[in-house]
Amino acid sequence: TTQPSAAPVAQTKKTQAFDPHDLTGIWVRGKVPKGNAPLSGDRPPMTPWGQAKFNTVRGSFNYSRAPGIAPPIAPEKEWNDPMLQCEPAGYPRVMLQIFAPLMRFIQTSNEVVEFFEWGHTFRDIWTDGRKPLDSPEPAYYGYSVGKWGGDTFVVDSNGFTDRTWTDPLGSPHSDQMTLHEAFRRVDHDHLELVI
Repeated sequence: TTQPSAAPVAQTKKTQAFDPHDLTGIWVRGKVPKGNAPLSGDRPPMTPWGQAKFNTVRGSFNYSRAPGIAPPIAPEKEWNDPMLQCEPAGYPRVMLQIFAPLMRFIQTSNEVVEFFEWGHTFRDIWTDGRKPLDSPEPAYYGYSVGKWGGDTFVVDSNGFTDRTWTDPLGSPHSDQMTLHEAFRRVDHDHLELVI
């Protein structure tokens, strides 16, 4: 009888084969590059409407390392964070929640479902060729369509309710907000997201 040949040595994770068009699986948010964090001072200027809305924020988080971009912490009875009023985090804020950084992609033939550990919520990203809607009904996670551009999954979203903040600092947005996202699987274990 012959002995089976030895199995090849397992590849390291960084060189492990992967399909760049397969986002399926559970992803854990890593550290955000310095300068791109929601706490950076590189916030775009606000419109007068946005600044007025931001001035009403009464936060529950203490970002002492973010002077000038975070509202001062308020007494508990003044907190007006929508999430503390049982509202969903909304998108893109759900991506910044520090308590549950897990996200899962499920791909089907006509959509990608992005499931978030925080609040056990999800959003549909339609990949069946439909175009963004002109005036979708406002929703916490918007209305999203996606397509592949090379090895990058490109998602365009609109139709967001203005009841959410874009980050834990209370950064506002209107119901006219649109997002353009690029997801790229860098290697077997790393997914890059640019919003």
